[in-house]
Amino acid sequence: NWTPSEISTELWLDAADASTLTGTSLIGQLGLLDLTANGGINPETGAAWAEGDTYRLVFVSSTRRNATSTNIADYNSHVQSAANTAGHGSVVWKAIASTADVNVRENTDTQDSDTDAAFFLMNGSTIISNNIADMWDGHANAQAININESGDSVIGHDGPWGGWASTWTGSNSNGTTAARPLGSANPTLGLASTAATSGQWVIRASTNATDQLYIYGISEVLTVAGRVDQVTNKSD
Repeated sequence: NWTPSEISTELWLDAADASTLTGTSLIGQLGLLDLTANGGINPETGAAWAEGDTYRLVFVSSTRRNATSTNIADYNSHVQSAANTAGHGSVVWKAIASTADVNVRENTDTQDSDTDAAFFLMNGSTIISNNIADMWDGHANAQAININESGDSVIGHDGPWGGWASTWTGSNSNGTTAARPLGSANPTLGLASTAATSGQWVIRASTNATDQLYIYGISEVLTVAGRVDQVTNKSD
């Protein structure tokens, strides 16, 4: 049986054993990407998913922290820890965030020269962006990053703008560092909520750096792989 995260690409009977059905399938790294969703099309290429295709996963952390640190590594550590706890620690995760020294595109390897890919929520089917350019074009029609590292819907919290799941970013919607980066007195925040419009997912307001808000995380570039499966008919 093929799971929703896999695509059967070819089936044939084993020449030596007619009771064995052998097939090749595609599966995304971490096993979260639903390769049958969205018509089975890779949004970045516009073609059917194929072995070697790339993609990325994003989430909003289920845990909160302050934004007093000027070191981007502290925010990367926060989302990596969340991913580790959820069982996704075999790959590298970075914060979708900017400090005065490092902007979000540099931190997440989403500059124009970096490997392109589509971006998905942790449910493996909801498209956040078709590619890097789409991610940082102001994101006027953006789907909210409102699912956490475990694939659960984010809930509000008791911090500023908490009813809209406020999230530290320190960034502008085009991926540059905001006037109030993380580590400043009153950093920029975004909203991990479907109520957010235009670029509000990343820049909506600012608040005291000691407040406790969520952090967005993004995976390293992940790859679709091929594998061979065999199913044996045991009815004989």
